[in-house]
Amino acid sequence: MKVIILLLSSFFILLILSSCSDNGSNPVDTNKSLIRVPDDYPTIQLAIDAANSNDSILVSPGRYIENINFKGKNIKVRSTEGISNTVIDGDGKGSTVTFNSSESENAILDGFTIINGSKSGILCDSNSSPTLRNLRITSSRSSYGGGIGCLNSSSPSINSVTLIGNNAEYGGGIYCWNNSSPHLQNVRITGNFATDGGGLSCSESSNPILESVLIVQNTAAYGGGVEILFNASPVFKNVTIADNTSILSLGGIYCNVSLDPILINTIVWNNPLSAIYFQTTNSPNSITVSYSNIEGGRSGIKDNNHGTVNWLDGNINYDPLFVDPENGDYHLQVGSPCIDKGDSTSAFNDYDGSRNDIGAYGGPFGNW
Repeated sequence: MKVIILLLSSFFILLILSSCSDNGSNPVDTNKSLIRVPDDYPTIQLAIDAANSNDSILVSPGRYIENINFKGKNIKVRSTEGISNTVIDGDGKGSTVTFNSSESENAILDGFTIINGSKSGILCDSNSSPTLRNLRITSSRSSYGGGIGCLNSSSPSINSVTLIGNNAEYGGGIYCWNNSSPHLQNVRITGNFATDGGGLSCSESSNPILESVLIVQNTAAYGGGVEILFNASPVFKNVTIADNTSILSLGGIYCNVSLDPILINTIVWNNPLSAIYFQTTNSPNSITVSYSNIEGGRSGIKDNNHGTVNWLDGNINYDPLFVDPENGDYHLQVGSPCIDKGDSTSAFNDYDGSRNDIGAYGGPFGNW
């Protein structure tokens, strides 16, 4: 009898478990950890609304005309077929993608083309520091950060991202403001437009770190490539800042008001008037440069006797011999004077273990 009762109990337990499982009749089961768009939900935002933290959302190829907000959820939103096949189109109705509820690095956006944002392609605000990777951000605009806006203590991780053809008043590609210090790695910032900082603008104690980054062929009135303002101290490691246009001829990097950027293993070449320009009307600036190729050498930094230039070891002033800059190829030709001329410290070695090559394709992250 005990055996029969045990068997019957097991049968009913299995029956109950079976009735609770997803048999395909309920495509919007909010308890599952993997949600598919459009199979389970027709839009990405509806999938986000249904998701719990640590869930994953897989997005099939298509053009999704919507504005999405992660709403503080540390979830992963990823395309199944990559940026060429999966587009999120903000349709000019605000930020295409928004993080503004203290999202952490576990909030991940991966594998999309982001277009037509009218308040940044991606907005990170209010202590939000998500992970942004494998993205192409284009045709977006904003007053602050056409491609990506990082505001109010927001410091996203930005990896393998291209920002092209975006517009802003400050920071055509990226804007960092008020203690916002994103970490950029393998990022291409090109063909963006702004009044201040065609590629990048950072201010108000924002200290972004850039590693293996291209800032090329951007346009602005002040700082064709980069503008640094108000106590910001960005760090440039293996960065190439080249062929940017400043309408007022104020440099590839424009510096204004009490700041202290650091350049190491970095190329600043073929930017207007001067490689680096210090404004004269406000508090003095300082800059530290080592193992970098600065057009004009020390004289290429127009400090206007209004600050300090820490010109350290290893700096050179030679044509870097890019492969094909007119068509966007800023790799170094064989025989470039920048090869094996970066900092010899092993931490800066190229990905193949050899001495660091100056520029965006040198260093441990240069194989991109």
